[in-house]
Amino acid sequence: MKDNKLQIWAINNRPEEKMIWENSFWNYIILLRDTIIPMFFWDGNKYNYKMDKYTEHVDNNVDIIGEHTSKSILNPVLKIKYKDCEIIMRYNYYDWNITIVSENEIEFPNGLFDKDKPDCYYQGFPDKYITKTAYNQSKKRFSCCVESHYNFYTFMFLLKNKLDSK
Repeated sequence: MKDNKLQIWAINNRPEEKMIWENSFWNYIILLRDTIIPMFFWDGNKYNYKMDKYTEHVDNNVDIIGEHTSKSILNPVLKIKYKDCEIIMRYNYYDWNITIVSENEIEFPNGLFDKDKPDCYYQGFPDKYITKTAYNQSKKRFSCCVESHYNFYTFMFLLKNKLDSK
């Protein structure tokens, strides 16, 4: 299988082994590479896995659009384009900062993030994705902060399902 852009970026920007947060870097890169990205572009049938089609979807819809430094480690800002939605995200070893830009409103349950605050640190985000808009202000274009890998996975799972149901 051909390495995707995220994998190539991570290899080219790998932190030194002496860095305290080096393992955390690889943990979240692997979460994105092996769980989040396939969630959007793999059909879920391991016996009918169309690797060429999957690779093409990832190549065309997943990009590194910026970089930021946290814990003295260079980290990617990732964009996933899925259906009518752009999902911009970055991790800073504490929480996930996410901006959603969609043509349709997206409903989320309470508890995953503070819907009244766009508590997002935008380092590395291109200007067009700096919304400073909370979810309760716009369910089409908003930023939020998700505080754990578990909540991040849940957020992304719910988002994908909402987008698939439209």
